[in-house]
Amino acid sequence: MNFLKKVNWFWVAMVLSGYILSQQFVTVVPHLTPLERTHQRMNSISSHILFFVEDHGKVPEDLHFIEEILHNHSFLLDGWGTPIQYTVTNNVVSLTCHIKGNENEILIRRFSIEKAIVKGEEMQ
Repeated sequence: MNFLKKVNWFWVAMVLSGYILSQQFVTVVPHLTPLERTHQRMNSISSHILFFVEDHGKVPEDLHFIEEILHNHSFLLDGWGTPIQYTVTNNVVSLTCHIKGNENEILIRRFSIEKAIVKGEEMQ
């Protein structure tokens, strides 16, 4: 019984609740396939580019501005660890990557930045 009196039940409860939360987090976060991770990152990169265009009125020269914001280089890699390619032609941004295991298959995300440029000009 003396042991039970000496135990700080608050810390026991904190440790147990932390463990339970960590187990729930592990089960809630789904495992993404490399292709799903690539789609997710391309969509996020697209959003960052559009915000950049709205703020600066021009497209970024490269994607390194995202590294400066997120402090995360791996965010610019596809699901297989290869850098996502970034090009701009006539106000159309293209994000490209080769699907590992099938070099003939390419994933491309294209979007126009014209609306973002107009919106950025309206804000100034």
